[in-house]
Amino acid sequence: SSSLTQRQVLILLRRVSSASRSFSSEIYDIKELQEQIANFASSLAEKLRNQNSVACEVSVFAYTNRFKQSERQMYGNRLVQMQTPTSDQRIIVNMAVTALKELFCNGFGYLIVILLIRFKNIYPILSYFFKNDEYKLIFFP
Repeated sequence: SSSLTQRQVLILLRRVSSASRSFSSEIYDIKELQEQIANFASSLAEKLRNQNSVACEVSVFAYTNRFKQSERQMYGNRLVQMQTPTSDQRIIVNMAVTALKELFCNGFGYLIVILLIRFKNIYPILSYFFKNDEYKLIFFP
């Protein structure tokens, strides 16, 4: 009788990670908001790498101060889907900054910015189902 050898299967499970900031005063400059979003994205990308995860989409939300009724209000969000899931910091930061650029409107003071990253964890499990040293990727929606 032949003994079975152990094979690894990667299972990717959907999750969401977020970073948000309410600023002490409104930010009118897109460069300053881009810097904030880039910092959020960078720290979340590091978190993804540390937990063996990959990002599959990035959402950015930006809001003005809803309590200042005398000022014009603006809120919006943008979703950017990745063609290939990744934990590459450069790609995640670029996607987040791109989403922010798409929703930013000049003349508005933004008070709250939220970054959501939908990611999939990569969990190795033991499997006896595959021959040779094949690796199979199983995605759960």
